[in-house]
Amino acid sequence: MKSRIFKNLMMPLAVMVLGVAGAFATTSMASTKAVVNQQGYRFVSNADPCHADLMCRTEFGDICKSGTITLWGKVTPSATTCDVQLYKIPN
Repeated sequence: MKSRIFKNLMMPLAVMVLGVAGAFATTSMASTKAVVNQQGYRFVSNADPCHADLMCRTEFGDICKSGTITLWGKVTPSATTCDVQLYKIPN
């Protein structure tokens, strides 16, 4: 009797475990962020707060710098402030 109950539960249990594993695998693939290159800007003066300099990227890494000056990005191309942290593009 016990072996019959065990056999009847194995297939549905195996299907459920595979379904849950597949759901987690699909969710983790969808959350991958694309690396985006973005214009880096440096502060020059209040009249020119976002002066275009080098291309940087949004993926975490070394801070994007031009010499010793840290470069920043804009939230949107039309933004007047540069406050988005950018990172160096690897060579």
